[in-house]
Amino acid sequence: MKTMPRDNDFGLLIKNMRERQGITREQLCEGLCTVSMLGKIESGEQYPEKMMRDRLLGRLGAAQDNFENFLNLKEYDKWCERTQVLSGLENERQDVEQLIEEYGVHSGHDALARQMYLDMKGQYIKQWSGEGNEEKLCSIYCAAVEITMPRLLKQCQLENIDDVVNISLSRYCLSVRELNLYVEYLRYALKLNKTSEYDDKGRGVRCFLNIIEYIQTYVYDEKSISKIYPKVVVCLYDEWKETGGIVTALCMLDTCNKAVEYLRTVEKGYYLWEILDIRRNLLADYKSTLVIGDGGVEDAELEELCVQTDNWLSVLEEVYSQYNISYRMTNECYFYQENNVYCINDVIRNRRRMLGLSRAKLCNGICAEKTLVAIEGKKCNPQRQIVKELFERLGLPMQFQWAGIVTTDYEDILLKESIVHCSRAGRHIKSLKLLKKLKEHLPDNRVNKQWIERQEIIIQQYLNNNQYETVIDNLKEVLAYTIPFEEVYQLIKESKKRLNNFEKTSRIYLTETEVLCFFSIGNYYSKNKLYECAENIFNFLYNYYDINNADGRIRSYISMYEVIIASLCSLLGDRGVFEVSDDLSDSIMEASLRLHRTGELHLNIYNNAWNYMTQTGDKLKIKEQLRKCIFLSQISKAESYECRYKKRISIH
Repeated sequence: MKTMPRDNDFGLLIKNMRERQGITREQLCEGLCTVSMLGKIESGEQYPEKMMRDRLLGRLGAAQDNFENFLNLKEYDKWCERTQVLSGLENERQDVEQLIEEYGVHSGHDALARQMYLDMKGQYIKQWSGEGNEEKLCSIYCAAVEITMPRLLKQCQLENIDDVVNISLSRYCLSVRELNLYVEYLRYALKLNKTSEYDDKGRGVRCFLNIIEYIQTYVYDEKSISKIYPKVVVCLYDEWKETGGIVTALCMLDTCNKAVEYLRTVEKGYYLWEILDIRRNLLADYKSTLVIGDGGVEDAELEELCVQTDNWLSVLEEVYSQYNISYRMTNECYFYQENNVYCINDVIRNRRRMLGLSRAKLCNGICAEKTLVAIEGKKCNPQRQIVKELFERLGLPMQFQWAGIVTTDYEDILLKESIVHCSRAGRHIKSLKLLKKLKEHLPDNRVNKQWIERQEIIIQQYLNNNQYETVIDNLKEVLAYTIPFEEVYQLIKESKKRLNNFEKTSRIYLTETEVLCFFSIGNYYSKNKLYECAENIFNFLYNYYDINNADGRIRSYISMYEVIIASLCSLLGDRGVFEVSDDLSDSIMEASLRLHRTGELHLNIYNNAWNYMTQTGDKLKIKEQLRKCIFLSQISKAESYECRYKKRISIH
């Protein structure tokens, strides 16, 4: 492991990414800030607000939902307001228009907040007002593009539509959010400027082909690509249906297949139903042209693709309809998807209480005790250096934006994501090799050691079938790098009642890695038949995230919540608490579907099916549900689960 600078983690991350990708400061900051300000950000002289950090990362191809954020009081209030708007759109709240307009008023002169307001306003009109608003929507998205992409907008004003077709996006540095705004503007501008001459030339098709080329050649990571590529394919197909001729059906099919694979890799469902429906239509309409002699595909391969497409469409329609959610995309709030977001003041207070530290002991040598009282009481925004020193004493990373590991190299973060994907897919030997590589790259600190060693313990258990008691002890040792297991577990036992009236804790803050350590310990307790210990931990984690939170925050911690709920529901089912298990599965299924997440759906369907069969003995019912599980596990590339479901369906 290498060492890491104690300060300027974000500035160095941005600088390293920019230089590695060959992007100039002028390109990166265009429409956002001055070159001088970007220089200060990179050098650590200035620390930007969250929306600016997200936009800089987005322009460098990084998905913002890779990062956990600690925000000061002012920023946290702004984030809560944004979350309310997004939740209102996702859940179709009646007061969402009012929420959007209030956010617009509060955005003031903040350019990025104003841009988001315009996007939310456009989404509301599309979602609630139906057809006939093309001119209004074109104007809204034109204004949104102009805020951070004025040069691009000037170049693509549609007095001469050929100018748009010939625009080279490669000269621009755009986040997927910005690219989405450009796509929206282009869609409505094209509709308003259509003529018979336009239709003959297929200019709209060429516009979207140019955008697809930009997406595939720019520096976006897989999560970022999955957000924008499928949508652009849908736009391309809509134009292609009207004009045709410019691209072949086989080319359209290829773009659809790529979109599906992008989504499967990251276990997301953005425009998935639409893409599969397009694929079904293409296969049906152009089946006769896709033959071996014409550069097509084998008949058997074609038939397999047709069956697969029908199966996947069918299961998506059935599952979404079961929870009264549209399987079509009704909003695009997913472009604003984030990972865990916390208020710095809350974190310091809750972490101190959890560790049983007095204020005097925590602030000794860092700040005055009255300053700490003011921080914990949300009476002030503490200085960055004070926060970092308090965080270090509390066993936390000394960063305000991090991705579960402490690093200034985004390649490390992508490598971490690859390890997680390989582990979920059961490719443990490859995971171990990647883990060794990551270990060599990462700075040497307790936070990174905790993430690495937890992963190693779990992989080695799979490979070597290590004793559960040993694994549990090893995980407790890893957890102790930052917090003592026994003390926190005692806190869990003291506050535990039962699931439905569990005392909500306001005395705890855990990092995502610490949550994963507790989660893994709970899993191995369960495997070792220590069910009460396992249930204590899973109940605690359930309430730590609390799905019933009314402010819409579940969207920021859904990835952790899905995993926890799946294990808790399985444990409750094993213990005969079927009704609670089913209710929890249903609640997380609904949340996952609304947020277009496909990775854990099969686990929750299987949980409920197993509960039903255990109570009724209905083997026919479980066969039907296992078929759903097979198709959903295929969609999310969960190969090991697909094999299990196929084996179980043959038994039943």
